[in-house]
Amino acid sequence: MERIHNPYLRIFVHLHGTFGIQLSSIRLNDWHSILTLVINISLNIITYWGIFIDSPASDQIWSESNSKQMYNYLRKANFYAIYPILYFGSIGSYIAYGHRIITGLDSNAFIIVSNCKRNRWKAFFIFMIGLIFWHQRFILRELRYLTKPLFLVQFRTLKLMAGMYLYHATQLTNWYLLFYYQLNTFFTLRQIVKKLWPNKSMLRTNSFSIERRLFRSIILLSEQSRRLQYYFSFIILFILIELSDSIVGNLCFLMIESFGTSIGWFSLYEQSIRWSLLFALVEINRQNLMFFNQIVQHFNRKLSTIQTSDYRIARYSKYNQLKIYQQYYPLSLFNWLNVNVSLLINIFFFSFGYVLIISQTAT
Repeated sequence: MERIHNPYLRIFVHLHGTFGIQLSSIRLNDWHSILTLVINISLNIITYWGIFIDSPASDQIWSESNSKQMYNYLRKANFYAIYPILYFGSIGSYIAYGHRIITGLDSNAFIIVSNCKRNRWKAFFIFMIGLIFWHQRFILRELRYLTKPLFLVQFRTLKLMAGMYLYHATQLTNWYLLFYYQLNTFFTLRQIVKKLWPNKSMLRTNSFSIERRLFRSIILLSEQSRRLQYYFSFIILFILIELSDSIVGNLCFLMIESFGTSIGWFSLYEQSIRWSLLFALVEINRQNLMFFNQIVQHFNRKLSTIQTSDYRIARYSKYNQLKIYQQYYPLSLFNWLNVNVSLLINIFFFSFGYVLIISQTAT
């Protein structure tokens, strides 16, 4: 695996990069790369087999019936089609673009984090806090099995639990890398804005040379954002589909089968975590767009205040091109659909409409 310089990214890839997600490049002449690929594919097969093929959950889907026929169809469609497609879609995206995502996130276009002992320990603790926070849902849901001795738990149940843990691990990778990308962009843009703000240092030196270096920095960051926006579009697409489907599935489950029970409230708790993370991600992205607009406004002011000489106009005219790079900063699906608060509200009410239809439709 190529050396990763940022400790926050390196800790995550080294400790979490062999849980079924291919985050390193695939080199046929490197036995370590081939071994990592084989381990990840094996874990993907175990996950699929343990959850969707030979598991108690599969038996329960077929054995239980409900007067709400559309709800029964929904459960089977989720279990045998939608969730397997989403899982293998994410896995395929990382096989195709995982190493490119890591290389892009570790680029020197982003703010440099020193590889000191203090930052390595901070990265480790942040990773552990994120790991515990994410898997506490799995622990709470499967607590009845985790508190039993292993010899009292059926082998099929152990396979299901292993598969569910690996499935949750894939989702953790999605969220960690998305937050890392947005937060890294946030700190990089904020640093550029601070350097552009007039201060004594810029007054004592050639402000044009400083602005030219910062302009090159924003161009380099924009080029990386363009590539990363495309790679992450697949991940965001799968997250939004799963978000919409989980709203329908969990709320139907709550209204039809488990209203007022602990399982029903736990389903609402899981939904609140998904929505909180997504709204937090959208808010960080909104801050990034705000910083970028401040940078654009700074260079536009420069253009509007220069003297009308051909030399100065030519010197600053390239700054006028900065606006075209704004399209690479929103959370976006292939630069076609921006993910913002308005979209999330529309997804919720669209999904809730299906919940009402399914919950009120009998056999």
